[in-house]
Amino acid sequence: MNQSRPDRADYLRRLGLPEDTDVMSELAASGGQRRTDTYQVFPAIVPGADDGRFTYRCLLHGLRDAGAEAIKRTKTLHQGKNLNLVCDSDNPAALPGKVATGDGHHIGWIPRYLVDDLQQDGDWLVDDAQATVVQVNLDGPLSHRLLIDFSGRLPPGFRMEDLPQYRPIAVPAA
Repeated sequence: MNQSRPDRADYLRRLGLPEDTDVMSELAASGGQRRTDTYQVFPAIVPGADDGRFTYRCLLHGLRDAGAEAIKRTKTLHQGKNLNLVCDSDNPAALPGKVATGDGHHIGWIPRYLVDDLQQDGDWLVDDAQATVVQVNLDGPLSHRLLIDFSGRLPPGFRMEDLPQYRPIAVPAA
């Protein structure tokens, strides 16, 4: 977002970022996506050196598609609330990575670029996968309504950058 826009501070707050955030961090948090974009920006998942755990902060996707009840339920969520991750392996047509409230009501999805790489045959490749509410932005657009932390433990040696879709298309010059 242009730094001269008067709503920039609110925009950064909804992303959980300080006002002095650099451009790349802003793009990573927002997904850097517009309808006209042919690319998407997001940080790699980096497991902790000691136990392989990661925490990945992102906006919940698909709240509008989840429906009016889902939108209504976000008004009751609060920071620290644990959400359920639902693997719908019985329904191959279902989008993976569903996120639900504690009572099982579907409210949205983990971003697709994470789900496609961290699920296989309807099961998480991540041990102890969790989603937790970081903040609820009732004053923002639905695409920025719910900021969550997605976390878990990656298999030993797993690196997103080793997956074919994340390899560089050009080798840096020596």
